[in-house]
Amino acid sequence: MRLFSATCSSTASSGNYICYRLEDGLLHPLRYTEKQIAHLTDFSERQAIRALASANITLEMRTNSRHMGLDLSFLPGSSRESGAVDFLINDTLAKSFHFKEAANYNIDINLDGNMNKVTIYLPWSYQTKIARITLDDNCMVWKTAKKPKSIICMGDSITQGYMADNPTQTYVGRLSTHLDAEVINQGNGGYFLDYELLDEFINIKPSLVTFAYGTNDYSRNGNPEVIRDNLDDFLDKLTEIFTKTPVLCITAPYRGSEKHFNRESIIGWGYDKLREIFHEVCSKYSQVTVIDDPVPHDEACFFTDYTHPTALGFEHYFNNIYPTVKELLG
Repeated sequence: MRLFSATCSSTASSGNYICYRLEDGLLHPLRYTEKQIAHLTDFSERQAIRALASANITLEMRTNSRHMGLDLSFLPGSSRESGAVDFLINDTLAKSFHFKEAANYNIDINLDGNMNKVTIYLPWSYQTKIARITLDDNCMVWKTAKKPKSIICMGDSITQGYMADNPTQTYVGRLSTHLDAEVINQGNGGYFLDYELLDEFINIKPSLVTFAYGTNDYSRNGNPEVIRDNLDDFLDKLTEIFTKTPVLCITAPYRGSEKHFNRESIIGWGYDKLREIFHEVCSKYSQVTVIDDPVPHDEACFFTDYTHPTALGFEHYFNNIYPTVKELLG
């Protein structure tokens, strides 16, 4: 049985993406709206490429097939030159497929012939275009039920997933595997507070919105009042679009790199001031809850840049925000 791209998106598979493109017979699922992608494209080619990455995009179905095959095409979606696809069978990680470069790949996975839920987590670091999904002839295949709630996670490279080896290791991926909710990842490596990225015509009414900015805002701006104004503009528009929707602000993990310390000595202020600005601005919005610095100041929790979490760092990040996320979801 062959599930072609358009069929897969509309009838045979569920997935947590905003929309998709059909390009030369390939399905390209997207986590941003076309308006958001156009805005990021106008800003820079780098941000456009990262916007097209398949971070936390999943394909999900129920089937009694004994075999599943995927023909996937991977294109650059980050500065990282490796990626992975994770397969969950009945919500348990069963197989990971790792690859080292952008190319076309044929992936096979064996199933047991029982009616299983299969969830496929696409790579955070690459764009994914789907040529076909194949199952056994005469097997049954069903879409999974629509999840009752949804979350939009906005942010920078940490939200996109840098530098996780597997998509289910990121904090957004962990939210997906632990919550009965569709989790949309709108993280973009290197990005910052930008109210113009928000799309008032987005075709989703989330149960919760999270945003995790700050580290790139600090790198870009020597004047803390610029960050304050940008956060005010961002929250004005965000709360106007998502009226009465709970919003969770996650302040930036402490940045312990030499580059950060050099900048602090030059401009005369650091992350304590940055966190103070976020608290002061967010306190004006009744919808907004703030969680501080979710990763311990421990070298084991960060890569050598002391900015991006390791798998352990992402585990702490998730554990520190999960209770509040569950509470805000209701």
